Formats: sequence, C-alpha cells, structure tokens
Amino acid sequence: MIADLRSVENVCVCVATGGWRDSALLKLGAVGISIGNIPLASSDDAHERESIMLLAHERARAHKKCEAFEVVMYVGDHIWDFVNSEKLGYRFVGIGRGDQNNYCQVFRRNVIGRRRSSRVEIYRIRTQYWL
Repeated sequence: MIADLRSVENVCVCVATGGWRDSALLKLGAVGISIGNIPLASSDDAHERESIMLLAHERARAHKKCEAFEVVMYVGDHIWDFVNSEKLGYRFVGIGRGDQNNYCQVFRRNVIGRRRSSRVEIYRIRTQYWL
C-alpha cells in the first residue's frame, strides 16, 4: 500500500507513531516495509499523539515543499487515531484484523453511526486495501 501511494504524483506518505522511532523502524523492516525518505514522527519527538500527528503532517508539507494539502488521510487501528483525526480535521481509515477488526466494527456502529461524519471511513481489511 505504501509503495502504491508513493507512486501517485500528488500524494505524500508520512508516518506518525506513538512508539519509539527505532522500534517503529525495526517493526516496519521486519514486515518488509522500507520507509526510505518518508517523513516520520514518533514518541521520540513528542509525547501526545495529536502532537506526533501534527509533526508528521508538518514534515510531510516540508518534504513536498507545499503550504497545505487538499486532503489529509490518516490510517490507524485504535480509538485515539480516530479521535485525533477528528480533532485535526483529517479523514480516517480504520484498519485491523482479528480482534482489532471486531473493534473497528463495534466502533463504527457506536460512534460513526451517531456522528454520520463524512470525514470518517472505516473498512474491514483482509487481503486487500481500499482508499
């Protein structure tokens, strides 16, 4: 998915993680994902998740040399990803497998069903991805 997104001309991929930078790079490498020159923000940079997301966004803008993005899409697997995406006005794609997937479905029924937010999209991910 990252390689596909990086190949799109007007798309900038960045990484925001609540984990430590070295740990994130190790985990990404273990599953065959090389982020190369992709902007990254982690707990090494800030403690609050919202601050980490903002820093990743700032680094992505600097990387692309642009003032603003038309759309910001955040892919996450936990409630705080959704909550902070809503706070920041980002679109959200919830992902998960197994228990996380069940969590996303419960979340969709209990939160998204009430809000009817046009910025929120939660998909059940199995072997493919959709954007």
